[in-house]
Amino acid sequence: MLLFRTSKWWNSPSQSGETESDLALFRPTKSPRDGNAVNKAGRLVLRGKLNGRAVKVYEAANREHAHFIRSVSQHELLADCFPTVRHIRSRFLVVDWAKNRGAATPPALEELSRKLHETPLAGLPPSGFDYWHDLIRPRFVRAAELLEEDGLACQVIERVNHVWDTAPKWLMHPDLTPRNVVSTAHNRYAVVDNELLGIGGLPLLDLCNTAYAIGAGACTDYGTTYLALRGTHVDEDLIRSLKDAWLARIVGSCFVAANLHAASKILKAYRQGENILPLSI
Repeated sequence: MLLFRTSKWWNSPSQSGETESDLALFRPTKSPRDGNAVNKAGRLVLRGKLNGRAVKVYEAANREHAHFIRSVSQHELLADCFPTVRHIRSRFLVVDWAKNRGAATPPALEELSRKLHETPLAGLPPSGFDYWHDLIRPRFVRAAELLEEDGLACQVIERVNHVWDTAPKWLMHPDLTPRNVVSTAHNRYAVVDNELLGIGGLPLLDLCNTAYAIGAGACTDYGTTYLALRGTHVDEDLIRSLKDAWLARIVGSCFVAANLHAASKILKAYRQGENILPLSI
């Protein structure tokens, strides 16, 4: 399905020196049968051609966030981990299409998580997007209202707000999954879905998202390996905050997927004191 024939992009010159380019937007990145041009966060994602080059066009949270994503992708410690950003126009980024030669393994994902979390924030612009405040928390609030769990939600949000806002800040990528980190040429990995990239105060939430995507059978040592290599101390307060944040994340995701049964189930498990985290720490 051809969505747009051509579009002129006059924004800042690309790394190849282009200042004006013809962009042909052809179709969603998934099969046309899916009939959906947006991702799970509700943002536009398309696959097309830029002057004959295969590219991906995707939507950041806002203009500021788009420039933050580009700055991260150009960081001297991370430049090999992201596709080249060719153009930015408003909140939309045009990046090189990374041909997948194989999904990333758990060790590669763990190494990439550490690399991102250890990247200094000095020199990076404001992120323009906050994974907890802008995505997880609003979804959780709406789900709690529908499920009549407002009281529990207020307690959970208050505790996570405190940790998220007062803890040291880290570069966070909550979507590092085997599907989104692809093996490319020259034995390197490229992170191809960066719409949720930002800065936050609970980096272990990234590990939960990755472990959840990998599946329990394949990630037994994922969290413990990360913590050992980073020398991270985990106390009861941190575990409680992580469980709170994970509860909000899963319940909110179930809500937007119209799976209220699953949302109620995890709320019940949480109330009963069960370990709802997808990894061992």
